[in-house]
Amino acid sequence: MLSEVAIEVRNGENWVSWSYPPTIMAALREPKRWARIDLDVLASLGTYAAVALYEICARYRDNPGGVTSRKPVAWWADALSQVPAGTERREWRKFKNERLKSAIDEINSETDLEIELIEHKQGRAVVEVQFAVRRKRVAPKLRQASDVVDANLVLRAESLGIRELKLEGLIKEFSEDAVRVNIEVLEKRAANNKLREVDNAYSYLRSLLRNGGLDANDPPVKKGSRDVESELRDETISASELTAAQAYAARAEAAVPVAEWVNARMASIREELLSLSPERRQIFVDAAIEELTGKGMMTAVISRRVAQGDVLHGMVGAVVLGHYARAVYGPDWDKPDTEDMFGMRSANAP
Repeated sequence: MLSEVAIEVRNGENWVSWSYPPTIMAALREPKRWARIDLDVLASLGTYAAVALYEICARYRDNPGGVTSRKPVAWWADALSQVPAGTERREWRKFKNERLKSAIDEINSETDLEIELIEHKQGRAVVEVQFAVRRKRVAPKLRQASDVVDANLVLRAESLGIRELKLEGLIKEFSEDAVRVNIEVLEKRAANNKLREVDNAYSYLRSLLRNGGLDANDPPVKKGSRDVESELRDETISASELTAAQAYAARAEAAVPVAEWVNARMASIREELLSLSPERRQIFVDAAIEELTGKGMMTAVISRRVAQGDVLHGMVGAVVLGHYARAVYGPDWDKPDTEDMFGMRSANAP
């Protein structure tokens, strides 16, 4: 470790001096903190800012002071952003509201740490920032294999702008079948150019689920002096007078066999993908990565999974499967025809 050692005589005394290499001297003067990070915990985070902030804070989980180092706001904005160097930074107030607050909430709810933002001001301006870091008394429950969400459902939600983490929250609250039915309602609503654009797909989907398939922003449907509930109790209502709630019930009933067919279809195609040679499978993996990158959906978590070779699960697996299925079976690979549906119902009949 020593680059030079010398013995000198000073005023009749022997002195030993030595020098360290420049890289070791730099490390001694400004040591970096290291920490072991559980990849399962990282996988539970859905944004780049949350992953980057967790990796920084994890180094200070055992710090006696209970805080991270104190850095300028520009340093934190660069460390927690995925934008290239030299790009104009967002104002700290906007950056905090748009990215940092959600990242802190995500870390506090999904990981083994609890963190808190500490801002240092000069006058009214925030100039430096650090975080208080504490271990949770009870470690978070890691996701089990049985808790994995249907990859096709994840992909459909992502295409509407709903992240997997938020989708899982809705599934826990309302059930996967209810979310699948209402995702279909939202897809049709988003595809209807005659209606105004949906500003927040997650809020719209949550409204559908909370109101049994009716959007909370829509006015109540009335016929004369009776409202939707009285229509639902009226057994003589004609088919042309079906309310939105009745249409939702019909969709829910019809979607069950379709969803079963699609899941079986995807399982079969996934087996085909597993049987391909690595070189042949890589063609579809590369196409999936290109698509996700173009849509800005290659988060740090997804990139890490791809680097580890985990390309047939989660959102990446759904996109890979979609590229393979379209190439082999055509664009309607996930749409059952009448014969398929009758065959499936016969097979499932008691």
